[in-house]
Amino acid sequence: MSRSGAGRKKKSTELSEKRALVANRCNYETATKYGAHWTKRLLVDLAEVRGIPVVDLYAADANKAKWNAAIKDRDAILVGGCGHGNATRYTGQNQQDLLNSTNPDDLKLMKGRYGSFLSCVFGQSAKKFVQEGGMKAFFGYTETFWFVNSSYPNGAAEPFFVSHYSLDDAWTLERNNPEAWAISTAAWNDAIAKSDAYSSRYLIWDRDHRILEMSTDEGPYSKVVPPEPKYACPWSDFKSDDLDVVKQHILDIHCAICPPLPERPTWCKVFGDFVSCPLPKS
Repeated sequence: MSRSGAGRKKKSTELSEKRALVANRCNYETATKYGAHWTKRLLVDLAEVRGIPVVDLYAADANKAKWNAAIKDRDAILVGGCGHGNATRYTGQNQQDLLNSTNPDDLKLMKGRYGSFLSCVFGQSAKKFVQEGGMKAFFGYTETFWFVNSSYPNGAAEPFFVSHYSLDDAWTLERNNPEAWAISTAAWNDAIAKSDAYSSRYLIWDRDHRILEMSTDEGPYSKVVPPEPKYACPWSDFKSDDLDVVKQHILDIHCAICPPLPERPTWCKVFGDFVSCPLPKS
């Protein structure tokens, strides 16, 4: 066994309300050949099934011009995929820069977005992209990512890519950031437990050098549950953050059917003071 360090648009007649995902699938040597295969299978295909518009930048299409255009034109919420890198660079076809943490334009490009980068060492840029550039979340690796390969494309490489893409998978399943991180950790631990000693040492290395830098718990596709209104009518499901609106609802709906004196109950007379009920109390 050896070891390696690591477009097209969705065809659909339906309009998606979800924001696009841009995938880097450069393919020009061994590591990116594996990466392109598993990115297609574990990111692109699954996202499309889940109704997420995908811009799939494969091979020569994984260049800076098309990368920038896809993100801007489609207002992508999530970028991902496999490409070589270092502490400041994330690359596409033939190691052409797609993102560089020393480039202010790239920081601006990623503001408000999410990224999952299967790229060696580029995770060292996570804090800069999130804290200075305004990314909502950055997933990557702070050291070289290793995977074991045997026969392309399956065999020994599969648990490495399945483990990595478990976080992207959770995101496209509408999980939030803490949930996605927990799912990622569980996937790596499961792969380690099921692998032989040779593979497991590299799986452990990769797991321990992940980083998820985030400025929010919200994931790219997670559903935001609005808080419950502050005030509720005691006799119906009516709710509002404005107390006066609830009072008026009570007057209009419930007090309108209030019985005349003397049949009106004592509690109603008392509660009438709260809502400024105009009916006489005696």
